[in-house]
Order: sequence, then structure tokens, then C-alpha cells
Amino acid sequence: MTFSIQEDCFNLNDKKIFLNSGEIHYFRIKRELWDKHLQAACDAGLTTVSTYVPWAWHESTEGVFDFDGSSCPERDLKTWLQRCQDYKLHCILKPGPFILAETRGAGLPDWFLKQYRDEVMMRNSKGELVLSDGVSLFNQNYLEKVTLWYDQIMPFIKEHEISTGGPVIMIQICNEIGVFTWLSHQGDYNEDVRMRFITYLTNKFTDIAEVNSLWGTGYRHFADIELPPDGKLPYTSRGDRGRDYEWHCFWRTYYGDYLRILTRMARERGITVPLFHNLPGWIFGHGYEFPVNITMYEDLYEDKSEIIFGVDHIPEFLSYRNMHDDRIIN
Repeated sequence: MTFSIQEDCFNLNDKKIFLNSGEIHYFRIKRELWDKHLQAACDAGLTTVSTYVPWAWHESTEGVFDFDGSSCPERDLKTWLQRCQDYKLHCILKPGPFILAETRGAGLPDWFLKQYRDEVMMRNSKGELVLSDGVSLFNQNYLEKVTLWYDQIMPFIKEHEISTGGPVIMIQICNEIGVFTWLSHQGDYNEDVRMRFITYLTNKFTDIAEVNSLWGTGYRHFADIELPPDGKLPYTSRGDRGRDYEWHCFWRTYYGDYLRILTRMARERGITVPLFHNLPGWIFGHGYEFPVNITMYEDLYEDKSEIIFGVDHIPEFLSYRNMHDDRIIN
């Protein structure tokens, strides 16, 4: 069997289908109740179930991975996928590394955050840790551990893809990565981010003379350019405005490059099903905040990457603007 996305439609064995999908988190439910929930999904007319696959849950001890329930019945992802198949339900898996999902550390393992907290957490312009679950996405410690996680989870998922007779039809790569800087109102000022910003400027401009001409500055080298201050300081020169503009543009490429790395990791480990990423959701309905959210991924969106984008509908503030959305969706 095959599952694909063609001409803006989902296709099962090259026939258009509509996915009636619901969220069921196996790791939050006693294993003996899995069947009850899957039967309820079928009774509700669902054809698909979706779930996060928490890195923190399946590697609770560094280097020890459990997908068969040997340490806890609710870690038996293998049986969960088999039960989905028994109920003739397709499955969408979301293995992170970030899952959010109201989990501690947004899904990153406790041991990782304890061991590498000072190295990987976001920092403000003063070098202070930012109160956020976000990390510096290109930190080597982070990417090395993510690679080891993907080394385990992606081949496991591959064995259960629809093309090999399993129920898995799609995979979400990470989750809402732009939300951390958005909610904390804070960019990341780690050294690796600064170096990537300098590289971005070096690649965009012919030489430092071009920068000086545009910004009215007198830099001798790209490395002399400082990061814009965090906070709401007013522009005092063309240089302030130009630097701040490029800082914003840089972050669009930052997220895109990160997702390209994860996409490549997944494909190199044998994943063939479609990949998608979830944008930070909105709460007012009608895509009210969509123009802001999509710009976080502008670089990736415009290069027609194989990742497609999805978005939450979260009507937290019910009003005349969005009360009818729920009826339309359901």
C-alpha cells in the first residue's frame, strides 16, 4: 500500500481520501485501556489516530530505549501500532524531538536538560538563561543527542510504515519550534547563533563595504557586527534599522535550516512517508495570526521543501469571530 500527497489531496493507493483523524496519546493511557479508546475512535467514524512519541518517555535513561514496554507497559509503542492496525486505523506519529503537548521540557528528556542545560538553553543579550523550554537548535550537544534519538526511532517507524504493511502514513518533524521565541518575546543570543548570523550576512552581501554603504556604518569585518539588542530600544541610525531587519530575516532561515537537518536525518534513516510540521497555533479563528506564524518559516516555505505545514485551531477566546468555526471543522 502507498500513501502520498498529490495535488493538495491525500491519496491512498493513488485514490483521494479524507483523513478523519483524532488524537490519542498511548503514553497517557493505561495499556489495558488502549482497546477501549481505539474502539471509541472507530465508533466516532475516525479512520486515523495521531499521537506524539515522546523522546523523554522512550529514553528516560540516557542510552536506554524502550519501544516494547520492557520498562513500562505504556512504552510499548510496538503493540500500540499493532492494535491500531487491528482496528483498521491509520496512524500519524510525531516523534519530536520537541513535542510540547503540555509535557515537562516540551518532550526533551530530563537527563538531557539536567546534563546540558547551561550549554543548550536560550540566552538573552546579557548572557542570562531565558525562562523558556526552547534550546539553541544548532548547539552541538543538542543535535548529537537528537541524532542518537533519530537513530533509534526512525528505523523503528520505518518498520511500521504503510509501505511495509504497517499503519503509519505520516510523520510530524518537531513541533512549533518558532513558538519559544514568540512566547518569551526573546531571541536567542547564544554564541552559535551569533556565528550563524555572521555567516548569513557574509553569504547575503558581496562584502562588508556593501553593508556599510546600505547601513551608513564603518565596519571593517563582518565579525565586527554585533547582534541587535533585545528589548524595545528605538532605532537611532540606519545601521540599527538595517541590522534589526537582517536579524529578523536571519531567523526565517534559521528555522528552515533546522527543519532541513531533521528532514535529512529522517530520510537517511529510511523514512518514506510524507513529512509535515506544525506551525504555532492560533486562538481567534480564521487564521487571524497566520501571517505572523508563517513568516517564521518563510525560507522553508518558499523553497518548496518536501515538508508540508499544518496548524492548530485553538479557539480559547470564544466570540462572534470564531464560535462557528468549530461547527465548520467538525
